[in-house]
Amino acid sequence: WNPAASAYVVDKSGRDVFCYSCSHCTARHKTITQILAENTKTQDKLKTSLALLELVMKGSSVENSEYALDLIKYGSDVNLIDHRSGKSVLMFACENADERVTRALLQNCALPDYVEPQYKQTAGHFACRLGALDCLQALAAHGADLNISDEKDNTMFHVAGRNGSHKCCKFLGQRGCDPTTKNGEKKTPRMLAKDFAKKLALKELRR
Repeated sequence: WNPAASAYVVDKSGRDVFCYSCSHCTARHKTITQILAENTKTQDKLKTSLALLELVMKGSSVENSEYALDLIKYGSDVNLIDHRSGKSVLMFACENADERVTRALLQNCALPDYVEPQYKQTAGHFACRLGALDCLQALAAHGADLNISDEKDNTMFHVAGRNGSHKCCKFLGQRGCDPTTKNGEKKTPRMLAKDFAKKLALKELRR
């Protein structure tokens, strides 16, 4: 990185050097990001937040997670929403089953009960769909409401049952969630587990 080079030049989409350096996970790009982030002239919360969102949306990997943790440390807005999907950074982290990033976001005051506008789901719904028990536990530890229903009245229990996330089913039961609640189609979590042949989840829901 040449200190004399301008860090403010942007492309047609408005992305500058910082955004480009954040979107790659090589050691060289990470060094550039650190230099820029530590420079008060280029440090911009919106830029780091957009970079964090873009990075987490890419999916989970050791490199992505480490980079995302750095961006959170740099002061990113942990409640930034992707305007295309309406999903939060926390939702993408849970969708990636990335426990470390999920916990870091929550520890920095990410909202656990934000409801995305399209399907009315929370980060917990995404965690249960993927069977991301660690992420679900992190959400619960930070006060998430585990009984929120989506647009079709599916609770996290319904999502876990339908997708065979038996460990999530067990955890939700231990947390006092009602396994007999019916969704908009009059189905309980157990009925959904049976309909979709999710044997382990069905076994858990019979207890």
